[in-house]
Amino acid sequence: MKYELIVPSGWTDWISAGQIIAQNMHDLGIEISLTTPEETTDLEQVEKGDFQWAMYSGSGGPTPYNFYRGQMSSITVQPAGEIANENYLRYVNTDADALLTKFAETSDLTQQKQIMAQIETIFVNEAPALPLFPGPDWYEYSTARFTGFPSADNPYAPGEPWPNGPYNTALIVLTTVKPK
Repeated sequence: MKYELIVPSGWTDWISAGQIIAQNMHDLGIEISLTTPEETTDLEQVEKGDFQWAMYSGSGGPTPYNFYRGQMSSITVQPAGEIANENYLRYVNTDADALLTKFAETSDLTQQKQIMAQIETIFVNEAPALPLFPGPDWYEYSTARFTGFPSADNPYAPGEPWPNGPYNTALIVLTTVKPK
């Protein structure tokens, strides 16, 4: 078995992880060719589903719901060749889809935990993607003139205010910070 693994050029931590994956797969008799296209080329290939293996990020949020919706839901799937913002593998599991709908329809935490346990079991058994490591959120603020930024003590939103990013929290952050 031979596969190509794409990782964005310049993302040295991910390239190192890709090299480890290639070596581990080689030890199992699977040949992995690691290529590092420019970031924009890599992103285009991932978003269009034009790859064999790729390292990329998943969706996050305050519960596992966003991650699993972004990996297994018909809501997030696009046909290969069309741009996808999540579900780059174009994988749908109808049982997970129904459970994700049930999760979103209830605010009962006990019921949500029971539903999520079933979704997690499907994900582990089907393995549409292999999570490798948590993705940190990098951001930096100056509190010289403003206070109220997201912090470990007040994690009301991811820190990076990406207007078109996966969390779209710019408005939340901008309406929460206050002048000193």
